[in-house]
Amino acid sequence: MMSTNGHMSILNAGWTLGNDCPYRCRHCYSIMVRTKGRNLHINDANRIIMQLTDYGISVVNLGGNEPLFTNGLNPRDSLLPYILRELHSRQVTIGVTTAGITANYLFENEPEAFRVINDIDVSLDSPFPEEHEVNRGAPLFGQGLKALGACQDVGIPHRS
Repeated sequence: MMSTNGHMSILNAGWTLGNDCPYRCRHCYSIMVRTKGRNLHINDANRIIMQLTDYGISVVNLGGNEPLFTNGLNPRDSLLPYILRELHSRQVTIGVTTAGITANYLFENEPEAFRVINDIDVSLDSPFPEEHEVNRGAPLFGQGLKALGACQDVGIPHRS
């Protein structure tokens, strides 16, 4: 799509948030490139949100490791709920990619933030729990199914 100034408009962006994850999925690229312990500070989050909206980005997908883990493994330290609220307040459509952990935490602990998400992609590696869990290195199949149920409970579209 061309913008009014004749340049291409970028409408969608992905933002890799997680800097840690308790799981070691075989296919994960994020854990290899992110510096563990390098937390996301609110000033950085605000700068990125401003840049996204200044560029006219209308859809952002939050993912990477688990997007909940912006500041280590303690979900209470996460900036994700703040980021969701800020993007939503700027009329940005928000998608989240998760193995289920992020969606389940938000559903149970941050329902207002959960409800501003437009769509959730739940990563399932196999229709067979055993295969999925071998690939994920943890018993996460049930987490994925639970997240799909949470999406249905509040009417959030989801793909698996």
